[in-house]
Amino acid sequence: MKYFDQHMHTHFSYDSKEQLENYAKKTEGYLITTEHLDFKNPFINYQDNIPDYQQQSIEIEKLKVEYGDRFLRGVEVGYHPDDHDQIIAYINQHAFDLLVLSFHKDGPNEFMDENILQIYHLEKLMQEYFTLMLEGIKAFKQANILAHFDYGLRMFDVTIDQLAKHEDQLCLIFQEMIKNDMALELNSKSMYRYGNKHLYEYVIPVYQSVGGQLFSLGSDSHVASDLGLHFDESVALLHQFGVKELAVYIKQILHKVPLENPYSLI
Repeated sequence: MKYFDQHMHTHFSYDSKEQLENYAKKTEGYLITTEHLDFKNPFINYQDNIPDYQQQSIEIEKLKVEYGDRFLRGVEVGYHPDDHDQIIAYINQHAFDLLVLSFHKDGPNEFMDENILQIYHLEKLMQEYFTLMLEGIKAFKQANILAHFDYGLRMFDVTIDQLAKHEDQLCLIFQEMIKNDMALELNSKSMYRYGNKHLYEYVIPVYQSVGGQLFSLGSDSHVASDLGLHFDESVALLHQFGVKELAVYIKQILHKVPLENPYSLI
């Protein structure tokens, strides 16, 4: 088995219009979509984003005829403790290959809304964001991957020195992930579109220092052209830190696959 993109979206997510078939045309390997599950989303007037599982199933069955049985099902859980019961209810009602864990909001505020710059100064934001993350990882142990650890920081220009002040919090987060066999995602959109590669270069050895070994690659693509976005560079970065395997999930079972370079979609 070769590794494949573990974080991507289609029109079943509120912020994408892409068709799954367009992804299927770009690769002969496994495809997994991780559609947004976000309750009371501040970006869209606090409406719920709930993937239409039945319609997804219909679309996948149609595509299997031409593209084969290589479609997997994932979900990106936007976690907040206020939504815990609704999240668990949805997850328990559906079968998924992969559960990706994200932290998109502090409750009323989306971390990537510009108003976050008026609500928080950076130090307070990092303290509260990482506290939320630790509590969420403890509460939602089912998750397989922690996505874009830096999501809540994207609106700020964060330096390594500023992030390093929160190394103790990060170590607690990583230790809890390790207990749960949860992989750390290298989110290539964060690294190369939002300019946060330096933050990942900092946290990779911190994660390793407390025993972290599971890594995944996710493009966070919302259009098919971003499938495998900058994976060559991400693979090269992991090689620098001695990483030789990647984590992929099928039926929420961990598979370790060789970290090969260069990355190829075929």
